[in-house]
Amino acid sequence: MEEKQPTVKDFMQIKVISVKPETPVVSAVRLLYANNLKGLPVIDNEQKVVGIFTEYDLIAKSSSINLSVFLKLVLAFDVYKKEQSFIRADLEKLLALQVKTIMNPDPMMLHPETSLEEAVKTFEEHHKVNPIPIVDSNGRLVGIISRADIVKLYARGSEDVTEINAVAAQGITDNQVKEFLRGFERRLLGINWIWTKFWTWFAVVIFIVSIFVVLFFVLRALELVVTNIPF
Repeated sequence: MEEKQPTVKDFMQIKVISVKPETPVVSAVRLLYANNLKGLPVIDNEQKVVGIFTEYDLIAKSSSINLSVFLKLVLAFDVYKKEQSFIRADLEKLLALQVKTIMNPDPMMLHPETSLEEAVKTFEEHHKVNPIPIVDSNGRLVGIISRADIVKLYARGSEDVTEINAVAAQGITDNQVKEFLRGFERRLLGINWIWTKFWTWFAVVIFIVSIFVVLFFVLRALELVVTNIPF
């Protein structure tokens, strides 16, 4: 009896987090970060895969994301936090940026019946590809497979496909800008803020100690001068 060859269906993840083309890029990045993912399939209203949004796409298209905005925030966050008008226009563009601007519109896709050997070969031949959406004969998303799934072998989910919908922004509000700045401060600048406060207080203490040391030597010098003055 011929042994059944393993297929993608045996290894793919069935529980899939996906986004829409209109999903804000900031929301998609949060999904990547929160779920420790390398990429998200992009689907339309019929569950058909129309693209893929990956870490590689973010880096490759960094000019579209305008990473200089983040650099400005890192270098002068306190200034922009107090006076948002200096950076509001840049933040509005960033928050309004949608997945369809960054995604790869022609992703590599496989079918559940594809052999595992062919899937491994696909990863070998396409180093930038990870993960790969798994679709049925109609192009609808039914799963996803990554390099990690192959490494873990039989680790897989058992639940139905889960879609996380994000509504496209209909204009950036003041609350959205404030929330973005709060999140940026909390996630990216928290440690820097602590160290900044530490070194600030350290510098103040050193300055005060220096004043007392200088005063001590001045008073000591005056004492010596007075004691050597003949009466």
